[in-house]
Amino acid sequence: AQQQQLSAARDAYEARLGKLFNSLAEAVAQKRLSLPAGKSAMDLLAEARELAPDDRRIDQGIASIARAYLDLSRQARANGEWQQARDYVHKGLALKSLDSVTDSLQAELAEISKTEEESRMRLAKAEREKLERQRLTEIQALRDAFAGQLETMGLSLRDGKTLLEVLDRLAALNPTDPLLEQGRVRIADRFDTEGQRLSQQGEWKQAIALVRTGIEVIPESPLLSQRLQQLQQGYATQLTAERDQHVREQKAQIEDMIAKPKFTQDWGDELLGSIKNLEGLLPAEDSWLQKTRQRVGQLYLQQAAVERTRQQFAEAGALLQSGKRLAPQLGAEFTQEQRTLAADEAAWESANREKIRLARLEGAKQSMLTQAKANDIATAQQTLNGLRKELPADDAFVQVTGPEAIGSAYLRLAERR
Repeated sequence: AQQQQLSAARDAYEARLGKLFNSLAEAVAQKRLSLPAGKSAMDLLAEARELAPDDRRIDQGIASIARAYLDLSRQARANGEWQQARDYVHKGLALKSLDSVTDSLQAELAEISKTEEESRMRLAKAEREKLERQRLTEIQALRDAFAGQLETMGLSLRDGKTLLEVLDRLAALNPTDPLLEQGRVRIADRFDTEGQRLSQQGEWKQAIALVRTGIEVIPESPLLSQRLQQLQQGYATQLTAERDQHVREQKAQIEDMIAKPKFTQDWGDELLGSIKNLEGLLPAEDSWLQKTRQRVGQLYLQQAAVERTRQQFAEAGALLQSGKRLAPQLGAEFTQEQRTLAADEAAWESANREKIRLARLEGAKQSMLTQAKANDIATAQQTLNGLRKELPADDAFVQVTGPEAIGSAYLRLAERR
């Protein structure tokens, strides 16, 4: 009976171990290696060790768990989960399984590192290829943007700098791009072409300003530097031609005015203005102005002399003042004529005063005779007394005519009585 009990106990023990290892094998197959608690392969293995620490199936169980970690690591590696794969290997190694399984785990660890590196390299290559495609796309976009903006640019400093910014971005992506050099030349060409067009239309200032703007944008451009020099020379030539034409027109106008002198204030002011205008245009050694001023001065001297002889002294004086402004180099001639004018005017005024006095005296004589005829003896005598003060003592009117008229008046009055 005791033997039967021992046999039954052994059978129950073996049945329990068999069930436990079967559960362990099932947990390993389902990859329930550490969870859930109480039903994981690790928990079942610990329970088996307590029941049968020397059972050979313990090592087999350890090996099966280690291989399960190996399988999980390989799956993680295949999915690119490098750290997870390493964690599974380290858990498998921690079990200290059979040498063959340990070797496989060590090999897997090396394979993880190798595969990760290969994957990283593949990803790096793919990323590089992706970035290269993006770079090429951006390069082409910048080339297209440059071409479009160059076509529509307003040829201002701002537009030029905007185009240079496009080239700068292109240089950052593709430092050897031919457009980097060609683009700057093409920008300079745009400014040069427009500058030529403006100069052909005679808009020299605008052309020069435009090319100078182009040089601000592309300072190293020999084309624009040469064009600026050509434009400046062309503009200077045009200005010289315009100045010469203006000088000819002004000279013709002055000659016409001299040929038909008016000697009015407006005429003199206009003539003086035209002469002064020419002074800023003609070289200092030009003698035309000097000779012309002398001619104008002589005209004024002659006309002043004419007015003087006509006794138009105010007009003559005004002519001398105006003439002196136009021909200051004839100062001595004008001074002499002024003296002559002053002398003639003084003589005329003196003669005129005498004429006025004589005319007044003659009027007084006639008044005295009229008074005498009217028998207004007192008034006539008073008028005669005034004449005696101004006329010479031997004057015939004072000595004879006046007294006789008064005497006749007395006789007429006496006869009436």
